[in-house]
Amino acid sequence: MSGSDKISDIGLLAHFQLETNPFSPTLDHSSFFEIFHMDPAQPFTFDQTMVYIQFLLNEAGPDHQIVIEGKAHEALYRLSDGRVEQINTLMDQALRKAFTDRTQAIRQRHVEDAIFKESLSADMDSDRHNMENGVKTSRPGNAVPIIAVAILLLGLAGAVWLFRDNKQSPMIEKKTVPTKSVTQETLKQTPKPSKPSAVPAPEKKAPKRALLSDDRVRNFLAAYNLQAYERLFSDALYDENFEEVTRQIYNETGLMLIHFTTLPPTFKKKYHILDKLLINPVHIRYFLFWKPAPVIPAWEYGVRGKPIQQVQAMLKKIGIYRGEIDGVVDVELVRAIVRFQGQNLLEKTGSPDPTTLFFLTALSQ
Repeated sequence: MSGSDKISDIGLLAHFQLETNPFSPTLDHSSFFEIFHMDPAQPFTFDQTMVYIQFLLNEAGPDHQIVIEGKAHEALYRLSDGRVEQINTLMDQALRKAFTDRTQAIRQRHVEDAIFKESLSADMDSDRHNMENGVKTSRPGNAVPIIAVAILLLGLAGAVWLFRDNKQSPMIEKKTVPTKSVTQETLKQTPKPSKPSAVPAPEKKAPKRALLSDDRVRNFLAAYNLQAYERLFSDALYDENFEEVTRQIYNETGLMLIHFTTLPPTFKKKYHILDKLLINPVHIRYFLFWKPAPVIPAWEYGVRGKPIQQVQAMLKKIGIYRGEIDGVVDVELVRAIVRFQGQNLLEKTGSPDPTTLFFLTALSQ
């Protein structure tokens, strides 16, 4: 790599806030296939291509600001056929094109320009190889002047022949033949329009759903005797929206759906857990069901009650809360909960929401 190329790469990484170029052919991407249990020899699906790209970008720069537009994703998949090497090559060139345009958005034209550059580079390599081996190469462009001259000569010859033929042949008097009015003839031949028949309304088809329900999902639900909710839970995984399924299952069974992004080692031994790859954003999320205890009916400053006293006792056991166990919500208790949520990479709500309460109960036992 030349000095100018190194400087260009440094500028590219700084522009996109990346530590390395994740699509460089010199990098080892085996960790992705190990984490997601995938075969690198098999082409990706469209969704897998998106996950692969986002995974590499996040690994190379967690704070990157790169946005890949929808049409660019489609072009990447179409032009690469889901092949890993081709995806890396296209993304590497697309990043460089976007860097040249001083934008952090990868657009369709950046991807399509990348495939053009790759094809041109392949042609140049082929020519270089042929020249080294003494093989003459021909380009379509070399034949263009010859074809143009031939067409010009043929045109001149045809013009001379027509001029000579017209000069020798006598003038022929043209007779005009009366024609019928187009409008009259059309009216005679066109049948009267019949009354329009009622066109049946097209059938409304239900939107297609991805079949996310598999043996792992079935076994997970069966562990909690929730087989009847398989379709509802699968739809929630597809939509990546868990409010409805959480509310319905809790109201009907008393079990609360808990989901989170970090998995403490002790949880694996105690609970039946399902891990699923979600795309928006790309991450692995863990799921389990739990019967909340204690139940917190209300949470605001000044509220008193035994459940709040239990929360204080659990926080104190872990060593986060140092106030009195008086069963009153105050500033010190809220701050302790925020600290606990931060330590466990939970959303910092400042209240014992179901996921926080589950973590607090499980980790204080």
